[in-house]
Amino acid sequence: MPRERAAAAPTGRIPGLYEHIREIWQGRVCDGDPRVPFIIDDPAERRRLNRKSPMVREAKRMVEKLNRGEPVCYPCGHVGGRDRFPEARNIPWLADHREMWVDADDSVRPAQPYRLALA
Repeated sequence: MPRERAAAAPTGRIPGLYEHIREIWQGRVCDGDPRVPFIIDDPAERRRLNRKSPMVREAKRMVEKLNRGEPVCYPCGHVGGRDRFPEARNIPWLADHREMWVDADDSVRPAQPYRLALA
């Protein structure tokens, strides 16, 4: 008995989203760890603490991943209904999902819920 093909996953395209995500993470790298200014005033010590900060290291890893063009997971609620991305209003599944995968060509697809990935 032949197997039925699985339905194609819904997709869409939000121009400029991938670059927007890259700018967010690059800003986190440039801003450094927000806790450091409260710890010490010495600029050299701040740079040292920022290099060791897990928050800054994670931001650098994400920027490297984005520069390589790898898909990234992004919250759906950060784009829906905003003036910055009016194309998001034309993607019907966006309101029904928490996260989506964003590819380097700005195409988006829903991320599989974590609980379903474990099944």
